[in-house]
Amino acid sequence: MAIFTFAYNCGHIGKINLDQSKFTMGERTEMIDEASNQDCPDCKVGIEVSSVEIGTIIHGTMRTEDLIPAFTEVLKRLDTKKKFKKLIEDCENFMDLEPEEQDELLQERLWDAMDSFSPKGCYFGCTKGDVSDYGYWVNFNEDEYDFDC
Repeated sequence: MAIFTFAYNCGHIGKINLDQSKFTMGERTEMIDEASNQDCPDCKVGIEVSSVEIGTIIHGTMRTEDLIPAFTEVLKRLDTKKKFKKLIEDCENFMDLEPEEQDELLQERLWDAMDSFSPKGCYFGCTKGDVSDYGYWVNFNEDEYDFDC
């Protein structure tokens, strides 16, 4: 099942089921276009379309050699403008790097790139309750995030 996740500009999250077995490509495109023109039902604010899926990317590990490939696969899908082409190449060859360089690649460059795709009202990282559950999450703490509405 394909779920298209988007964030309203106010930070609320919406989803559209785009299950390929139920809809043609044209119908899926129309559903995304329709969602793009709707306002948040609570705040009456438009949406910021994102192809990020809210939830787990990888779970149960904190090992650099597990995280870099998992995050890189997601970054490849998200980086449609090829802004992170060099970073993706570096990540695909990370085993050639020294351990300190691998850590820098993960903790600074790759982490920042992944976070740059976070929809408004969301963050990239681990869940609040499980430091080995990495993905994109809704930020429910309004004190930490400046909502527009």
